[in-house]
Amino acid sequence: MKNVLGRITPYEEEPDFLSNWVKLSKHLPTLHSEGELLKILKTEIIFKRRVDVISRTYSRYNKIRKEREFKEILADILRQP
Repeated sequence: MKNVLGRITPYEEEPDFLSNWVKLSKHLPTLHSEGELLKILKTEIIFKRRVDVISRTYSRYNKIRKEREFKEILADILRQP
């Protein structure tokens, strides 16, 4: 994960949805981009370091990543003769 986050550029200024958990909890389920979730994760790690927010953001990232990888596996299986 350290290697992945090393390539991500955090937000220069904290976005409004990172100001508190209520706003972030409404914003997280709408995200379907691994890159955007990693950007939020890196920004949170650098600036605020709220463990509960980091944990929930990472959980959302893992869910999206798991779904993508599962689709790739299924596509590989279906391509085989």
